[in-house]
Amino acid sequence: YLDSFNNFENKLHHVSQKDFSLDGIKKLLALLDHPEKKIKCIHIAGSKGKGSTAVYAAEMLRSAGYRTGLYTSPHLYDICERIRILEPTKKRGENKLFEGCIPRKHFAETATIIKETLDASSIKERLTYFEFLTALSFVYFVRQEINIVVLETGLGGRLDATNVVEAFVCGITRIDIEHTSVLGDTIEKIAAEKAGIIKPGCFKVVLGEQCPEADEVIKAKSLSCQVPVLSVGKDVRLADISHQQEKTRFTVITPFDRYEFEIKETADFQLVNIAVATGLVESLRNYHFSISHDNIIDAVENVRWPVRMEILNREPLVIIDGAHTVFSIKKLIDTVKNRFKKEIVLILGVSKGKDKSGMIEAVAGQVKNLILTKSSHERADSFDDEHVKGILKCKGQAYCQISNVEEAAAKALSMAQETDMLLVAGSLFIAAEARQYLIKFLGKKNGEEL
Repeated sequence: YLDSFNNFENKLHHVSQKDFSLDGIKKLLALLDHPEKKIKCIHIAGSKGKGSTAVYAAEMLRSAGYRTGLYTSPHLYDICERIRILEPTKKRGENKLFEGCIPRKHFAETATIIKETLDASSIKERLTYFEFLTALSFVYFVRQEINIVVLETGLGGRLDATNVVEAFVCGITRIDIEHTSVLGDTIEKIAAEKAGIIKPGCFKVVLGEQCPEADEVIKAKSLSCQVPVLSVGKDVRLADISHQQEKTRFTVITPFDRYEFEIKETADFQLVNIAVATGLVESLRNYHFSISHDNIIDAVENVRWPVRMEILNREPLVIIDGAHTVFSIKKLIDTVKNRFKKEIVLILGVSKGKDKSGMIEAVAGQVKNLILTKSSHERADSFDDEHVKGILKCKGQAYCQISNVEEAAAKALSMAQETDMLLVAGSLFIAAEARQYLIKFLGKKNGEEL
């Protein structure tokens, strides 16, 4: 049934801004008695890190005793990953890759409610796959009597299906060039679309580190809506960052508190996402949410979020990350080179609509061996164009092209020497697929479940 809806997620390179509208989902939600108006929420947009920020914020709220809904996209392995409930009464499951996913029975029941509503309606707009899932999540969260929901936008912000809510607080993570056919071909245009989630009545917007062009646009929108801005790097600061003995230690300093964290080894750009989440959750105290210093510490130190600089193996060193923008690829390469002092064998795969040439420019000359491949996902892009090959030749980058991820993973493991690390990046889809094969090839027991 879901396949009957327009799935723009799989054909973003074929759509433009005129294909997006909130009219259809607004009509559907009205027929469903406006579930979006019955939830309290945090709303998060951005090009990179918005999913991680959402997970950290949701875990902080769970630690504070709130039944927290979490809506993220895309999914790695199963559609139910997108809609989750984090229960404060349940111990975090060590063997579950994604905890609290909507049970298939509840998914089917809620989907049936929406299908019957649509069948009996006179809605003329053809809904999208993402709009249907967004409506389903709202209905499910209301039926489950959730205390608060953390929503991640799917694409952009202004015309995103999630942008029918009146959020208590908003977050905007790093903005980069992406999906230019839909969001615009400049940072300023993309920032304007992302800033569309800021509305009058929102208590605060928390910004991750932004380039000056994006920062100016977002702050202008905030000013026009009379929403105060809290910026990481200015109002919320990171300090005392150190990496040792497989741990990352750092401090987040806000206008109200100082948090000292010790977490599993991670990249510095992930610390910015944690700082944004901290600012968002602290801001909820204005709405009488009770979140303590220890709640925030406990959440951050126990979060599990796969394929975000995930160390899958130590010998050989295997790291998987969903970095999918030029900025995040550069940061990832710099981080692992400086941290581990090893040569890099990189498996790279990208999605359509991303800055493929920019990513190739970022990695060429920075890695020992480059393996270009393509995931099985419909959004996966290839590296067949001559411009990409020209960049690699110009920079003298050793590379090979392998048509599928399984063979690419096997090739990378055979190429990597003891002094090398194997790194996977370029998209969440390539990271998720490679993760499965590498676990199998490395002979590791994969006891994880959805």
